[in-house]
Amino acid sequence: MQGSDLEHSDAVFEELFRERYRTILRYIYQRVSDRELAEDLTSEVFYRAYEKHQAGVKIGIPWLITTSRNLVGNVYQKRVTEKAHIQRVLHEELVNAGAWESDLEDFELRMVLTTLKQKDALALQLTYWDGLSAPEAARVMECTVPAFWARLSRARRALRAALKDQESQTSQPQIAKGGHIHG
Repeated sequence: MQGSDLEHSDAVFEELFRERYRTILRYIYQRVSDRELAEDLTSEVFYRAYEKHQAGVKIGIPWLITTSRNLVGNVYQKRVTEKAHIQRVLHEELVNAGAWESDLEDFELRMVLTTLKQKDALALQLTYWDGLSAPEAARVMECTVPAFWARLSRARRALRAALKDQESQTSQPQIAKGGHIHG
């Protein structure tokens, strides 16, 4: 492309970006429920869109939505794979430990951690399992110490809620075949 054609092409893309950035961000956020992740994925969508635009591909909202959907699908697949891996490792740890009562409680706690946001679970792990100080954990999580304390506080609340939810599920009476109540 020549100079004026390139400038026009960039102007067209900039207009697309201004008009559709919020739409794509909202679309992704509704599916991942994590603002930082949604912003990262939206940036990735527009990075890919710009590359395609430079290659002469006409980019519109259908292309942006399809690319967004694919990236969100990748995130879901990664979460499922990671969760399955964590559960498999925890199960192996429990089997190897001999399944004592305290090991069972530790296993259950670690299983609940798999239901939390990854950053929340990491903050709890760095603090309680790995014994890192707040400044050390903040460095690992690439954030400030105050931001780490806020993350740890949110993580504790989320863990309490998840444990309470699990407890209410396991304390519900179970109805067996024949209508008998157990629990």
